[in-house]
Amino acid sequence: MGDRVVSFEIGCKDLEATSNFYEQVFGWSTSDYGPNGRRIETGAKDSLNGHFVALEEWPTALNF
Repeated sequence: MGDRVVSFEIGCKDLEATSNFYEQVFGWSTSDYGPNGRRIETGAKDSLNGHFVALEEWPTALNF
């Protein structure tokens, strides 16, 4: 059995547009989380929360 996920992060270029998209599509609510982030509340029972973070540089490749 795998480990439980306790948080998640979604990187984005435009913090406001990304927040608006997820609020409208999934019904999530968001609130300020520092100058480059927004906290995500999914509203689901026993839900984990996450946050959006505005990336200064967009990654060109993923390094695992």
